[in-house]
Amino acid sequence: MMPLSMPLSIPFCFFIPFFTYRVYRIEWALVLACFLICAIARGRARYWLRSLDSAIFAMGRKRRLAILVAGLLPMLVRAALLPVMPIPEPSVHDEFSHLLLGDTFASARITNPPHKLWHHFESIHIIQQPTYTSMYPPALGLALAAGQVIAGNPWWGVWASTGLMCAATCWMLQAWLPDRWAFYGALLLGLRVGIYSFYMNSYFGGEVPGIGGALVLGAVPRLVGRQRPRDAVLLGAGLVILANARPFESAFMGVAVCAVVALWLMRSVKVNFRRFARNAVLPAVAVLAAGGLATSYYCWRTTGNPLRLPYQVNRDTYGWPVHLALLPPVNVTHRHASMHNHYLFEMSTRAYYSTPKAFLTTTAVKIQTAWRFLFGPALTLPILFLPFALRAPRLRYLALAALIMMFAYLSELFLYPQYLGPILALLYAFTMQGMRCAYAWFSRKHPDFLFSVRVIPVICALMVCVRAFGGQWLRPVPFWDDPKQGHEHQRALILNKLQHSPGLHLVIVRYSAEHNSHQEWVYNAADIDKSKVVWAREMDKASNQQLLKYFHGRHIWLLEADNNPPRLLPYCQNREDFTTDSK
Repeated sequence: MMPLSMPLSIPFCFFIPFFTYRVYRIEWALVLACFLICAIARGRARYWLRSLDSAIFAMGRKRRLAILVAGLLPMLVRAALLPVMPIPEPSVHDEFSHLLLGDTFASARITNPPHKLWHHFESIHIIQQPTYTSMYPPALGLALAAGQVIAGNPWWGVWASTGLMCAATCWMLQAWLPDRWAFYGALLLGLRVGIYSFYMNSYFGGEVPGIGGALVLGAVPRLVGRQRPRDAVLLGAGLVILANARPFESAFMGVAVCAVVALWLMRSVKVNFRRFARNAVLPAVAVLAAGGLATSYYCWRTTGNPLRLPYQVNRDTYGWPVHLALLPPVNVTHRHASMHNHYLFEMSTRAYYSTPKAFLTTTAVKIQTAWRFLFGPALTLPILFLPFALRAPRLRYLALAALIMMFAYLSELFLYPQYLGPILALLYAFTMQGMRCAYAWFSRKHPDFLFSVRVIPVICALMVCVRAFGGQWLRPVPFWDDPKQGHEHQRALILNKLQHSPGLHLVIVRYSAEHNSHQEWVYNAADIDKSKVVWAREMDKASNQQLLKYFHGRHIWLLEADNNPPRLLPYCQNREDFTTDSK
């Protein structure tokens, strides 16, 4: 799914982007250029940077206003960039699956009945039996449904969720760091992740677990310190969001929270356990119980079993995903060659990454992924001060949570950026503590180089402009900057053309034997029969005739998807020299 460079060792993984992607060369160049400018124009440059620092710190002291600004800033900037960065088109299997779930909820349904001809509509990450829905948990689907219902496009749900993630991260950081540094961290998160990254510009859903993780980690110190029921409710709500966005990581987050709270209570001199149970444990448990019942009801409606997730149905039916090293592979057969080829691809990838020899390589790739996506050259300096940041006694509790979460990520064969959502706020807490240490060290030892810390938000802001206006000149870019598979604009163009043509349409998709299984075309809305455009797989002659009979009255089209460019032709019902995509 993602082309990964193979670093030879972990220390080199930070420098590979300088040689492989133009966007990182530009960022390194900006870092060096800003340093040179500040070194040459000492007085004026340092005056402006000191003024910028003062403004950020002054805003950070106003806690509620800081949270509001941290959330609104990436939303407003991204909305202003719509003329040059329009609403993204879906391309990857995961995106279409999430959009199906959002469309289902927007239609006021929990799931959809299976279609009579569901064999023609099978697709990756979609279940067709016992109901027709996404394999993914419902959290992101709810956000997409809100955007579709309120603003007319599901992307606005992503847009609002990303802003909420940045605001929740600011609130979380205020519990662990001084207020001015909390706002500083949320500001950098908005500039680095909130505006340009695929959190905002795709339908993968990393921002929703980011909200849940920030609520959980921000509630823990408040709950232990003041023991207010509202913080317990927020803790429970965060865990419920995580469980319905990233179930695997949420289990580890729950363990991490219990470990941190237990250690904190053990070290507390005066603890009223009765008061803690009444004000902290009971409200959190009540929220978790309500969330568990809602999730069980959702599973019962979609799979017929309150304890069986759609994810499990999809894995048992089609054999994927195979990203968890802890789960054994499932041997299955498929009706369609393109889906079977994707299964073989995933199995071969798993076979390689599951070997002990590849463990260090995959670990290095995971570190590289996290560094590129979250920090990059601009935030490398604070990362270098991380050993000093761990000296802070308060952050040792977060270090314990990070250690527990590390086991979750080590057990996964890949680390896509959306997997980092639950610990996004945690990682930025350490980053800002490292920035504090760098700030203090340069102030004491080398005050002339203090600008190297103060210039970081300027570099991040300049990179937003570079990424927004660089366009195709920056290609190629890494997967976590642009995860698209290359056919999204062609699919959107054909779909838009048919939607604006009179009548209803059926597009029968034909794949060649060399079809790239990542470039899938057959995805439909929640209500297939009422859709203006229906996408279906070409199968054998008898099945095709049954499909044509069922959708009589529609304009029938044949899409030769692997032509360059893809070719849309009127479908000839009497044509017999067609190839099939069935095994």
